[in-house]
Amino acid sequence: MNRPTRYDDLELLRGLAALAVVVYHFLRAFLPPSQMPLLADVMGIAVERPFVLALVNGPFMVTIFFVLSSFALTVKLVETRVTVPTLVAMTKRFPRLFPMTFVGAVLPALLFAAGWMMNVEASALTGSSWLANSGGVKINNNWPDPSVVGGATDSIRLFAQGLSQYNSVLWTMRYELLGSLIALSTALVIAGERRPLFDVAVTGLIAVLALPLHSLCSICALTVLLTKYLRSSSISFSPHLAATLILFGLAIGSTYKPFPEEMATDPQIGAHVLRMDWLIHGAGAVLVFLGVHRWRRQQAPDWPRARKLGQLSFAIYVLHVPVIGSLASAVVLVIGYNLIGVALAALVTVLATGLAALWLSRLDLWWVGTLNRVARKVAVAQTGPGGLRPQSTDAP
Repeated sequence: MNRPTRYDDLELLRGLAALAVVVYHFLRAFLPPSQMPLLADVMGIAVERPFVLALVNGPFMVTIFFVLSSFALTVKLVETRVTVPTLVAMTKRFPRLFPMTFVGAVLPALLFAAGWMMNVEASALTGSSWLANSGGVKINNNWPDPSVVGGATDSIRLFAQGLSQYNSVLWTMRYELLGSLIALSTALVIAGERRPLFDVAVTGLIAVLALPLHSLCSICALTVLLTKYLRSSSISFSPHLAATLILFGLAIGSTYKPFPEEMATDPQIGAHVLRMDWLIHGAGAVLVFLGVHRWRRQQAPDWPRARKLGQLSFAIYVLHVPVIGSLASAVVLVIGYNLIGVALAALVTVLATGLAALWLSRLDLWWVGTLNRVARKVAVAQTGPGGLRPQSTDAP
């Protein structure tokens, strides 16, 4: 029996990206630019600077998630056109994403109802507008009164709105759903033999049509083209070349609102500037992905710890903002806004998010396994055992 292909290198990258998003939001909550040490300010770590280091650039790390997700979803589907498994994979996307999204929205609703959501009070000390407006449940700007039922409703509504009242990071779930459907549709169209002109033209057209939805959706489509030609290629990069690609990708990913502010606020070109911000990040994410994946391709040993970190990544992503807005904020309020208070808040954020993610990821793995078993049964019923293609590693 052939051993299923593992992508432990990419699981590691996914896990590190999740951790980087946690750091990014923690910096925005408790180390705003006015309070940054001079050395950190010089290094560009202050998150509201014109740039940040890629390793703590949340939007860039989100783009890496989308590239990895599109690759994982389509790597087994681009080899040969297999309609039923692809359609089954498309059907699975919402039920795969919804349970974690539900937890991510209901948890802060429960914390708010219990009086534990203290982001607004903590923001008065830290001076962080992000902590006040996005580090907890939104209660201003005509949002409805928060409630547990409202959190449950929000977990569904945000897929249509691309905005969450209860957990700011959940805005990506709308585009994760749309982007994955676009990626799978692209795979269905270009799967099979190599036809460079056709593949590029069709994928480019899909990417352009997806651009009004979000640049992330376009990046998903373009990643499928890359996936098809990576899968049929035996090329591996030397450590030096891989490191060069990764460093270039991180340099590109270190941009933060690189265009002049007046361009971003211009009513005529503002939307295009925002799209370009994301596309720039997409270029950097692809380079990092290429460097990591092609270098590790010839390395045989498994990385079980990397795989475990990858499995935790989705749970870490949906849990960390409620933790920052409640427990970490409470620590700063009790200890004070000083070095000890911020350090303890960081420790609490890591421990609470990690422990909760360990529990939630087990439920997530069980749910993904259940979905995959149902999907295999449906595919076999439609195509017969000979028509069932092996499934790729599921992606968040």
